Amino acid sequence: RYPWIMGLIMAATSLPIGTGVAWFLFVDRTTVRGAIRDTEETVEGRWLEKAQSGAFGDLLVVLGLGTFVVALAGWQPSLPLVGAGLLLFAGASVTVRYALQKRRG
Repeated sequence: RYPWIMGLIMAATSLPIGTGVAWFLFVDRTTVRGAIRDTEETVEGRWLEKAQSGAFGDLLVVLGLGTFVVALAGWQPSLPLVGAGLLLFAGASVTVRYALQKRRG
């Protein structure tokens, strides 16, 4: 009924995402004062690397066990739903592993 209101709402919700993408694509790290040059060499970078590699192992286990259970039960799950679930699981696994690394470190 009021397309300009919908346009304003879409613009307002897209602005933060668009700003973040533009910053990522167009801002050079060396021009930002106080930015760490090699983020991979920081303690947090190592924590993230360990968390991601551990989450990959978790994902392989879940994929293997999930495939076994689905084949055994004869289910035919929705592939987009399975993909979204696996992505959420991987993200949650990285988050938990990173938090544990941070707590230990």
